[in-house]
Amino acid sequence: MATNDKNQYKSRTIRLYSKRKKIKLSFVLLIAVAIIINLNIKNMFAFFTSMFSITNEFSIETDYTIHFDANGGTGSMADQPMSFNTPANLYTNTFTNAGCVFNGWNTLANGLGEHFTDGQLITNMNIGSASTITLYAEWISDGSVARIGSTTYPTLQAAIDGVSTNNNPAVTIYLLKDIEEEVRIPTGKSVIIDLQNHTIINDQTVNDQTPTTYPVIENSGTLTIMNGTISSNSKRDGVVNNKPGATITITDMTIEMTNTNGKQAFYNEGTATISGNSNLSSVSASSNNKRATVQNTPNGTLTVLSGTIVSESYIGLRNDGDLTLGELGGGVSKTSPSIQGATIGLDGSAMGAGKTIYFYDGIVKGKSNSINVTIDPNNIEPTYDVCTANQQVGTQTYKVAYLAQSYTVTLDPTGGTISNSTIKVEIGNPLGPTPTPEKSGHIFSKWVDANNVEYNANTTIPGSMTLYAVWIEGEARIGTKLYSTVKAAVDSVKTSNLTTIEVLRDSTTKALKIDAGENVIIELNNHTLSNDGSVNIFQNSGTLTIQNGTLTSNINQGIINNNSTGNLTIDNCQILATSTSSRQGIYNTGGTVTITGNSTLSSKASGTNARGTIQNLDSGTVYIRSGTIISVNHSAIVNESGTVEIGEEGGGVDTSSPEIIGQGTNKFGVENAGTLNFYDGVIKGKSAAISGSLSAWESGYQKTETLDSGYYTAILTAI
Repeated sequence: MATNDKNQYKSRTIRLYSKRKKIKLSFVLLIAVAIIINLNIKNMFAFFTSMFSITNEFSIETDYTIHFDANGGTGSMADQPMSFNTPANLYTNTFTNAGCVFNGWNTLANGLGEHFTDGQLITNMNIGSASTITLYAEWISDGSVARIGSTTYPTLQAAIDGVSTNNNPAVTIYLLKDIEEEVRIPTGKSVIIDLQNHTIINDQTVNDQTPTTYPVIENSGTLTIMNGTISSNSKRDGVVNNKPGATITITDMTIEMTNTNGKQAFYNEGTATISGNSNLSSVSASSNNKRATVQNTPNGTLTVLSGTIVSESYIGLRNDGDLTLGELGGGVSKTSPSIQGATIGLDGSAMGAGKTIYFYDGIVKGKSNSINVTIDPNNIEPTYDVCTANQQVGTQTYKVAYLAQSYTVTLDPTGGTISNSTIKVEIGNPLGPTPTPEKSGHIFSKWVDANNVEYNANTTIPGSMTLYAVWIEGEARIGTKLYSTVKAAVDSVKTSNLTTIEVLRDSTTKALKIDAGENVIIELNNHTLSNDGSVNIFQNSGTLTIQNGTLTSNINQGIINNNSTGNLTIDNCQILATSTSSRQGIYNTGGTVTITGNSTLSSKASGTNARGTIQNLDSGTVYIRSGTIISVNHSAIVNESGTVEIGEEGGGVDTSSPEIIGQGTNKFGVENAGTLNFYDGVIKGKSAAISGSLSAWESGYQKTETLDSGYYTAILTAI
């Protein structure tokens, strides 16, 4: 070098790393050094270079400088010094370019080099032997949406259309901003769409269903989508569809259906792979459009290597084709991929012959069931089994399935049936959820081992074993659902809709409470309900019909209390208070009671607690259309206030039914202090048939009372 101008040479710091120790040498390359050792500048650098390359035990590491180039823009930016092995954020861009938008930095001016975002955190850029690296500003026109190389496009579809058919290798399209668009990848095109953390949403309104087959992305070619979000708030046809014969790879993507009237997030009819940190979700809940978050059709082949699939209101993944979860030999994490459904996690119930599920890794969760199909043990990661457990997700409990080494638990339904008699439980874990066995006329109670030790979902399994079902004979049924007691069936009613509870056997019950607004029929099926020795059998504040059987009590309580809002009908029933310490059969406090059919109400109540077989008060109303009302030791009916109507006006006069008999000494058929209407039947009492007055009777008739066989007997006779 001819010049001796020392200002041309800069101070350099070189760090040397030895296997024994770290040596730091700082030197200044001055022209005087060349004079002292009688070397020119060129020879001096050759000397040091040869010294540092003597052994491979040393490497050179250096600081460097980043220069920012406006690349057609205007303005200025200071160079940025960088220290080796020290992370730093790139300086924020201050260049401008009229009509363009800054899109980051690139190591090449044509945009085909390495791309960096504005302010990106970097460490040790690959600068080769240079001490300064130049980053060029990337510019796109304000209307540009996508880029292939340095060519920009006004829409994503325009970029896709710009790709040649049957191209190889795949062309990468970079999305430059968030867009509202729907795109199609035709057959024969191979495309990678890098969203660069941008979002694509559908360009239709929420309720638009025309055309009906357009999702946000429809692929008929070979497509990779990565690094961004695709979202739909439409109820038309989902978010991403992969057509028959097409291939799609989804990696590091969020794909979401945000409309409850929408369909699936991903619909696969071809070959698909989900990988990376992908998250597919759906809130689809409409009865018309409701779909699983991911639907793999009979023609589909789907591999889920990692990521999350979630449905907030339905099935997580419905598989009708071939499905692989995880990767054979890739290790078992029990966390990813994760499939979660609000009902079923993985639904394979409609899989046809020859369709297969391979389970190599991950976890499947569902509130009602994790996986509703049996997976062939040959299609599971070797040495592992599909195990089940309960898992708390927020406030919800999910049934989960995952791979683990396990014990085998055989479930013996002891005379019943069960959908799956063998389950796998991870070694050291509790039993977890089990299939519920079924047995006609019985309710499953619990599982026990050979020593009658109970095992529930939280009981740790000590080893491979057999558990046996314990059954309880059902007392009641609503529809097809059995209940262990009549009370359990009654307590389950929480609706104003008419509910019929069938009693299946004679039983003793605690108080049965019908609340206001409830509408219940108790079908006794010729069985008998008795109270348990403490309270009334029924407390009615709603609408209650009791029919075709017997209610009996032998304690000092009544049998039925009908409250002010109660509407009670007794049809073809026997209501029997069989103890002298009993009070009454029916105690009506302001409600409405109707006795009909071949019913008999009888009471042996006597003494200070004695009441009529029917005690009416608080302005209640009692209609006795037919049947027999008897009190052995008291008056049959005591009407303290309100209305009692015997027979039915205009229905014709029958002097045999209803039959009202008060057998108590000095008692009556009816003690009346309210309104008593007599249209039909016969009333008998020891002291008199009726105490008090009649308010109304059948037109054209009159009450006639005679003494017959020790009873004063009142009937209606024609005038």
